[in-house]
Amino acid sequence: SCGTIDILVNNAGVGSSHARPKGLEGTLHFWECDPVLWDEAVAINHASGFHIARLAVLPMLEKGWGRIINNTTNFHTMLGPGRSCYGPGKAALEASSLIWAKELKDTGVTVNVLIPGGPTATPIHEKSRGIPLQKMMSPDIFEEPILWLASSASDGVSGCRFNAKLWDKTLPPDEGAGRSRQPAAWARLSS
Repeated sequence: SCGTIDILVNNAGVGSSHARPKGLEGTLHFWECDPVLWDEAVAINHASGFHIARLAVLPMLEKGWGRIINNTTNFHTMLGPGRSCYGPGKAALEASSLIWAKELKDTGVTVNVLIPGGPTATPIHEKSRGIPLQKMMSPDIFEEPILWLASSASDGVSGCRFNAKLWDKTLPPDEGAGRSRQPAAWARLSS
């Protein structure tokens, strides 16, 4: 037996360049996307998170404790031109995160969103934005937020969005969390 899953970090993602037809240069407009690759990209950016969370949550519920941390992106990136499969996929994952958090209320299982807060030195950004990796944030920007979100220090914290760039590592972890925390899924949009 391999044990159970206590912590799930949904970090899968592909950029909109995934849907780019061969030979197409410049900004990828939604009407130029390869429809099959567009579907695949949205599935990776959203549906994959749903499917694995659905499987992982059952043992978490049995145990009465668990963490689901979904990596999405900032609002500007979700709505940016040329991001017709990345933005909607990550927006759907963020909306799903808040729904799951509400459905898991009082179970001991929390669901939160973690965003980097800017371009991060991963191949997805190098391909889609053309910015040299050296000029981007290091992926280790996620380290402290994930450790806090995955710990019992975050008990009861669910349905939130944490911005790794705003996490002040010089502060105690609970304070760092507080400064980088916002409601998930655009709670300010009430109508």
